[in-house]
Amino acid sequence: MPREAHSIARPRARNAARGMWTKPVAGGNCRPTMPATPARMRPHRRSDIIGSRGDLRLKTNEIHAHRGAAARCFAVAVAAALASLAAFMPARAADKPLNPPVKVRFGLVGGLSDAGIILADGLGFFKAQGLDVKFVQFKAGPETIPALATGQVQGAGLAVSPGFFNALSRGVKLKLVADKGQVNRNSHWAAIVMRSDLKGKIRSFKDLKGLKFAVPGRGVTSFTELVYALKLGGLTVHDVDITELSFPNMVVALSNKGIDAATMIEPFVTISAAKKVGFDWKEPPQYYPYIPAENGLVAYSEDFQKQQPEAAKRWMVAYLEGVRAYLAAMSDGTDRAKVIDVLAAALHTPNRSIFDHMAPTGFDPDGKFALGSIEEDERVGLELGLVKQKVDISKVVDYSYIDYAAKKLGPMHKGGSP
Repeated sequence: MPREAHSIARPRARNAARGMWTKPVAGGNCRPTMPATPARMRPHRRSDIIGSRGDLRLKTNEIHAHRGAAARCFAVAVAAALASLAAFMPARAADKPLNPPVKVRFGLVGGLSDAGIILADGLGFFKAQGLDVKFVQFKAGPETIPALATGQVQGAGLAVSPGFFNALSRGVKLKLVADKGQVNRNSHWAAIVMRSDLKGKIRSFKDLKGLKFAVPGRGVTSFTELVYALKLGGLTVHDVDITELSFPNMVVALSNKGIDAATMIEPFVTISAAKKVGFDWKEPPQYYPYIPAENGLVAYSEDFQKQQPEAAKRWMVAYLEGVRAYLAAMSDGTDRAKVIDVLAAALHTPNRSIFDHMAPTGFDPDGKFALGSIEEDERVGLELGLVKQKVDISKVVDYSYIDYAAKKLGPMHKGGSP
């Protein structure tokens, strides 16, 4: 993630308020009135946040306790408040940590879709499970596949890409075990970003013809989404000029007019808007039918599953705790400052205020992933000749780890999605 020091003019986002009070009833008892579920003020378009979305206000968390005359009433109110707050936090696994700690090497790229992994480490969830997790940094998601195959890492974050499908067809042994970032209808962290000077000129999908588009890679999920956007305008990928760029370089290319548009994810959508070089034109739910769309996955190597089965289960418990901590912080403000501090440090983001303005990453609180969108990525890849051979994705899916972790943690009753 680039070190951005720019200031962002949008007001600081605040969380929806929750109120709690007590009502005296007959006999002098107290009846707690439970807080209303906070309204999730999620805009449909990120452009509503940048500039026109400046009126977004998510209020800070508040709990108002009624000051009753009786100490008993006060105690009831406090107990009810604590119970309500506890509902927002994932239940902790009661198992003792593995002793001695098990060393696990995990490959990641270091983007916001790694939030659950970063928080599992930074908030001590891995340590509490008896895991000594070391991160191995990669420049791009496809690079993690050879590392998994050779045992350089036991687990890794994967991008859904032609390289992934082609590796499976070659017999690379791995299992898809959890979601690691998705576009869903409650999280708008991906978009087609148009160059700022084109605002008002590109009105419909058919107007995309002839534009120069940047994508992170041909055949990745955002590329598949672009295929569908073009289809709505009666176009194909052959009607636009496509170049592959990293997300930071997309921002640069927008600023020097090297491209007209790009398929981006956060924080680069917000960075582009803050620098006034691009704006959110459309978001996947407006043109892509396979929602939720999987942008990243967690994979385990075959050796990790066979040689360290208990560590593999414990890793997943800690990871989902990290995912839920992120969701609770983004949705309800639970430990928000601490969560942002951990993320900002790990992602080398000195301007931590950017987290208050960008749309949060979508995660499933139980780690479930969208198999339909993965299969569609494969189909499009085959159609365009990017994927060499069809594989049965269901044969490389293992839900047992997220099932185990979800059972250990219990349901996340509130704040399950940003």
